[in-house]
Amino acid sequence: ELKKLSKAVDQSPVMTLITDVSGRIEYVNSQFIETMGYTFEEVIGKNPRILQSGKHDQEFYQDLWQTVGNGEVWKGAFINRRKDGTLIWDQSSISGIRDFRGDITHYIAVKEDITDLKQKTEAAEKNQKLRDVLYAITAASINASSVSDLYAEIYKYISEIIHSSNFLMAMLTTEENLIYFPFETDLYNSDMPESIPYDPEASLTARTISEGRTLHLSEEEIKNMVGGGVITMGEFPSV
Repeated sequence: ELKKLSKAVDQSPVMTLITDVSGRIEYVNSQFIETMGYTFEEVIGKNPRILQSGKHDQEFYQDLWQTVGNGEVWKGAFINRRKDGTLIWDQSSISGIRDFRGDITHYIAVKEDITDLKQKTEAAEKNQKLRDVLYAITAASINASSVSDLYAEIYKYISEIIHSSNFLMAMLTTEENLIYFPFETDLYNSDMPESIPYDPEASLTARTISEGRTLHLSEEEIKNMVGGGVITMGEFPSV
């Protein structure tokens, strides 16, 4: 019976981890090793904090240990870190293992990898939020009393889905080959020109318009492009 139970736990499709009352790992099953990337020897005797991603505050873990220390079952989701550094969402149930006297001698955590489900859920929520914002902008376009009011409304709704402390709207006039900036809000207090020439080789804004896609550049990449003469930015902020 013990061998059968042992094999059932080891071959379970969910991760199982057992610690002593001090939190030292005494057992992990094969699914844990496969999912987290550690060998059995690398985790035995270690504290589960080796899995921490830094995404949870101290209160999160205090609540967990207080709950299981009181003999209750803790249920929740972790963002943990695999050995290779990648993050994983796992849905966990943690409880105490009691001896014949009713004293807790060990803790057992049963963990299921829900990373794919979490990512799909978050993507669906973002897509729904984007649809809501587009609908709100459409409604604002119909009801706005002036173009200036419409710009402000667009900014308000866009701010719900992207970081907008440095935000501008660019409008291309093909007749004049100029990019105008009818609306901008900038916490860096840089001086925005009324317009710039439409030159994808010298302007990131023009390049974004010409390529029809977003450009994801770090501050360091932008500085290198400016320093190397690839683009010119004038008084534009570098962050």
